[in-house]
Amino acid sequence: MDNFENRAKDYNTINSIDLAGYYNSLRLIGNKEVELITTYQKRKDYEKGSSPHTWTIVNNKELVDWFLEKM
Repeated sequence: MDNFENRAKDYNTINSIDLAGYYNSLRLIGNKEVELITTYQKRKDYEKGSSPHTWTIVNNKELVDWFLEKM
């Protein structure tokens, strides 16, 4: 099941392209620690109408701390 079936959205309306671009930008400036993790399945406790992945499967505090550290 793809993102369109999950939430009626396509790649132009989600952040996948932006995140891949951010990853590429960090790599181009020499960041060897950045990792792009892609998902294709829903998270374990997915409920219809909720977000099936991305921000809901990461440790939010850890991610924000990482963003701030890399700025």
